[in-house]
Parts: sequence; structure tokens; C-alpha cells
Amino acid sequence: ERVGPTSVVETASLLLEAASCESQLFNSSQLASCRRELDQKGIYQPQRAWLSRLVSTRRLVIVPTANALGYYRNQRTEDGIDPNRDFPYDLVDYTQCMKTIAGRTINEIFRNHMFQLSLTFHGGMEAIGYEWGAPSYKNFKSPDHFSQVDIASAYSRYAGKASGRTYPYGEMNPLVYPVRGGMEDWAYAASWDLLHTDSCKPNTHGGYDSAKTVYENSTLRMFNMLVETSNRKTPLLSSLGGDKNLLLHPNSEGGNEQDSGHIARNIRLSLLAVDAVQPWLKISTVGATQLDEGTKPMMQREGISCVENALVSLMPDQIANGGMRVPHGSVSISWVVGGAFSVDETYLYHMKFDQNDQASWDWVCHRQPSQEWFERQMCATESQSGVSFWHENSDGPQFDRHQNSVVGKSKGPSFSDNIDLGIYEEGDIIMIFAVVQVDKDWRNIPDKVAPNLPPQSHIVNARTDPNWHFAKAGKEIQGRTHWTSLPILLSIDSSLTNIDIPLTKINSCELTKAAFIEEKIDHPKHAFFYSGMTFLVVLAIAAFRFRHRKLRLIKKNGNHGKTYPEYLDNDTKNDNESFEMT
Repeated sequence: ERVGPTSVVETASLLLEAASCESQLFNSSQLASCRRELDQKGIYQPQRAWLSRLVSTRRLVIVPTANALGYYRNQRTEDGIDPNRDFPYDLVDYTQCMKTIAGRTINEIFRNHMFQLSLTFHGGMEAIGYEWGAPSYKNFKSPDHFSQVDIASAYSRYAGKASGRTYPYGEMNPLVYPVRGGMEDWAYAASWDLLHTDSCKPNTHGGYDSAKTVYENSTLRMFNMLVETSNRKTPLLSSLGGDKNLLLHPNSEGGNEQDSGHIARNIRLSLLAVDAVQPWLKISTVGATQLDEGTKPMMQREGISCVENALVSLMPDQIANGGMRVPHGSVSISWVVGGAFSVDETYLYHMKFDQNDQASWDWVCHRQPSQEWFERQMCATESQSGVSFWHENSDGPQFDRHQNSVVGKSKGPSFSDNIDLGIYEEGDIIMIFAVVQVDKDWRNIPDKVAPNLPPQSHIVNARTDPNWHFAKAGKEIQGRTHWTSLPILLSIDSSLTNIDIPLTKINSCELTKAAFIEEKIDHPKHAFFYSGMTFLVVLAIAAFRFRHRKLRLIKKNGNHGKTYPEYLDNDTKNDNESFEMT
């Protein structure tokens, strides 16, 4: 099988090239050359900005050919043993697992992580499969059925066609065939479905410690979806596709909806997995001013001032019914929601920024405040609902090369609302956040489910259950219901008020627009590709717990004598990991 290993290596190459072109590592002539090369492929600045965000906020670990011996020999097996049946789940004889080096390699990696998403690329047919694939659950659905349907269908849509067909998708048992010892079901359920797993006792390669196949409750709770890439294990060269306009959605203007090729469509599919591992938000426009993407690869966040890097100065002509210095009227704010499917509710929080307490406010750039803090301190706009990038009613991330935006023509992920400036006084600086709740329907349980349990995966519970918490090996997953953007500070004044902002950091174009913003990134985490069997693992940025309350408009009421840090959540880590395999 050749499509999976090539796809994940090409995905990594694209991500790194785009990130390097947006980083601070090169001089101006090197950056111009780098960007020109990508422009010629149709990877313009908005696409580079999105790819750079993925690199800066996820960690990718790639093993292109786990079954290296089989890949070298052009054989399915490793010395006559099939690695695809080498995992301790739904077996009859547990001496028949962990017999291969490929299986043990994957096991060692998984034991040290809490992955959320995974892809396993294969060849010989075309399909995207999810639980169940185990014979014991042949006529049942998994507890996470609805989220798996959403994700698999999105993979199929955004991947597009190869050889004139999109990927069919469904449960592995009816779509492909039942398998004992399959990696997909093992990765999803071996930590919690203890009736169908046991420790392995192989006799190959000097044996393998059986304790290494006894798993913590946190380890194996991922969606490890099967991607059967092509009917031919080594497709014709002419069917692989090219790298021109690679990121255009197949159904979008300029996209190739007829045939994008086997490699091209699996690059897109892999990028979807990287993005979808965790929801994210970004404030994209203030008035008519388009804000910089701001996610800078290789940028150190330590010592960076929130005030210095989040200030947007709003000119009078950008205020509806506004005057020169008095903030009458309102201002329109737009924001983007990514990494999700359904947007259940999204809105803006805003409040006066205390210029005399910049040190405390710099916390906001590095830690997200708790929901209680928002509700006590800030005003909220009315809640909206809609869809994010990967919903069936969205076209995925669209790009307009003439705008510094990842969603130039998208019909779902961009939201906007007006903030009433009448409650603020001349000279005030306003702090603004965007907030979102996503994918809460993933908590639903299907009919004819087995085992009869609520959703068990990390990816569902991390975005729907604030009580979901696991920690191991220095990693932590803390569930929450609400996700928050990094803030912007809005000054409604042609001057920059009395905040000392080094103007050398703002170029002439940005001064003309009177807008300047640069995001800081919380702790980047892990992702992993494995091919041959091929994997991609994604661990999203560090996140923080939010306790859900009914949203309401709250006027400024002070902090009731409490200091700012008391309103911050104590959770400083949230390792939301995912994994792909071929």
C-alpha cells in the first residue's frame, strides 16, 4: 500500500513549508521566495495562515511505515503475520496479539498518550470505516456513533473524488468486514470495554511483557478511523493528483470536483483531522478592518505583553453613527469558529479594560478565564447558532487570496455582531472575547447501542462534559462546554490613548487601517502520523475547563472585592490528542 505513507509525508511537508514561510526564521528575501513558490501552487497567504495555525497549535508525530518490513518487501504481512490483526481486542486466543514489531511500536506510542483522533490508511478498496468492526458487536452501534458519522462524512466531503468517486463511509462491520484483533476497535475501546480485551502473551521476538497490554482508563478512547484509500494498492501515477490548488474544497469555485487524485484528497482529509481535534475561535474583523491571522510559528509567548499585542485602534469612520472621539453608536465584530461541526451558541463578551493593571490582564493572553469570571465581569451579545468548517452544510475552510482570512467565502464558520459603545466613556479601552459552544448533540446515544453506555471517547467528552478529566504522563484532558478566543483590545480613538505601544511594531499599512493584533499561542501539543499501517496523531493546544451556565447579558458590576486571579480557572493543561494510522 503506497497512498497512505505518501499522503502523510506530503501533508507534513506542506504544513512545515507553509509555517516556515509565515515564521520569523527567514530574512525578507527568503520569505518572499518561499511565499512566491507556494503562491505558484495556489497556497496563498490565507491558506498559509491556516496551515501555520495548525503547526503552531498542534504537534505532529509521523511514522510513515510502521510495517517497514512489509513496505520494503511489498507485502501486507510482517514476516507472515498480519499487523492489522495484532491487537488485544475481541480475540479468542490472547497469545495471538502483539506478535509483530509494527503492533508493538504502535502499542508503545499509545501507552504514553491520550490520543483523540486517528486515521489508519490501507489499500485494496475505497472506504472510511468506524466502530464497530468487532464480530461481537456485528449488529450494534457504538456509544459514540453520532460523532463518528459526522467526522467520517466530513472526511469524505473534504477529501473529494478520486477516480470519479468520493469515499463511501459507515460502520466497519457492514461496510468492510468483521475483524478480531483490529487496531481500530482496540484504539477506541480497550481502556473501557474490559469484557473484550485481555493482556497479550506472544512468543515471537523473545516475547513481550504482558503488563504493556494492560491499559489505564484514559489511554484508548480515540476514533481510529479506517481509510481504505484505493482499489489498487499501488494506483496508477496518473490517478494520484497534483499539488496545484490543493486546499480548495472540491465543491468550491476553482476546486476540482471531478477528480483530485488519491494523494491530494488524503492530504486534505489529514488536514481536516488536524483541525478538528479541538475547537478554536479567532476574531477576524473590527468594523471594515481585516485583522492579521496573528498565529506566528516559532514565536515565544513568554514576556509578550497582552496589551502590546492585542490592541486595535478604531477610526471614527468605522463607528456606526459615531463621533470623532466620543464612542456613540456601535462597532461590528466578526469572528471565526474552526475545529468543530455544529455551533450551538456563540457570542461576544466585552468589558472595560483596566489600563492600570496590565500585569494581571496579561494572564488572559496565556490562560482563559473561567465562565464564572466572564459572567461576573462582562457584557454579552445575543447568542447565535450555525455551523463550523466541517458541518455537512458548510463548504469547509474557504480562502479568498485578496483577504487575510481563512473563511473568505465560507457560508458557515464566520459570525458577526455589533457591540453597543454607548455604555463606554471617552478614552476607554474595551476587551473583547468570542465564545462558542459546539457539537453538544454528540452526547446523544443511538438506538441499538452496545455496550449500553454514554459516549466514551475523549474527543466527544472533551467538548461536552466539564466533569471529564484524565491525566497521565504529564498530559491532562479537562472537559468543558465553552471555548474562548484570545482577546482583542479596542481603542475608539485616533490616538492610542495613554498606553505605551511601540509604533515600530506596526507597519504603515496597519497604521493606515488603524489595526494591529497578534495572537499568542498556548502550549502546543502532540500529533502523530503512522503509515504502512500509517498514523496521524494530533494533540491540540492546551485548554481550560469551563463550567456551563445559562448565558445572559450582564452589566459591569465590579469584582466584589476579589482579585482578578481568583476568577481564573486552575486548570492549566488540556491535552486533546488524536492519532491517524494506515
